[in-house]
Amino acid sequence: MKKNRPPDGYTVTTIGKQEFQRIEAEHEEHAQSRKEQVQRDAADISKRERKGGRYAIGDAFLLLLAANKGKSVKLGLAIDNGEIPCYEPEDAVPKDVSSLGYETTDEVHCDDLNKWISENYRLLDYRFPNPSAAPVVTPNKHTIKRRTWRDVALPYVVATFKTGNFTTAKALYAAIDKRAGTDSPFERGTGDNRGTLVVRELSKTVSIKTMQNAWAEIKAQR
Repeated sequence: MKKNRPPDGYTVTTIGKQEFQRIEAEHEEHAQSRKEQVQRDAADISKRERKGGRYAIGDAFLLLLAANKGKSVKLGLAIDNGEIPCYEPEDAVPKDVSSLGYETTDEVHCDDLNKWISENYRLLDYRFPNPSAAPVVTPNKHTIKRRTWRDVALPYVVATFKTGNFTTAKALYAAIDKRAGTDSPFERGTGDNRGTLVVRELSKTVSIKTMQNAWAEIKAQR
């Protein structure tokens, strides 16, 4: 029985465990260095100003490389195959890549890039932002107007006021208390809130004193 031999022209070199670990460590160090450089390049690219949500092909490639932890993506092939249209800078019509080829300074649109990522790299947790899109404004918590009992229940209070001849806030409060329930924004308080009305939607109490403070406003709307 013949032993397995390497093909003609090849030699087999046997290395010890320590030598193998040294070579492995060198490869790992090189890969890590490359990954860190890619991350630095991507950080610099992300700061560049863009127009119309378009990225230079070279920039898009490096951003995808960083997002994919240094592993190559087939962006060039996708452009060659026409899966992602590309444009010359400032040009609105896609370039005929099949006859003209493309340069790394040519541009691709973030929407086309993101569609291609979704179809080919679904597990890649990265999408190109569109700098030309209107920014989403998150309201500052200090500028949000909190709803009060007036916003929720005052129209009901005024409507009740108009149904009777109420001369005091106390009498109106008693009438509203009587009608508290399903068809009213109020319910009767229980426990520590017993003796007061509670605005159901807000879980906020409204006392007789609160009604008295709003009395002038209520009467003005008769």
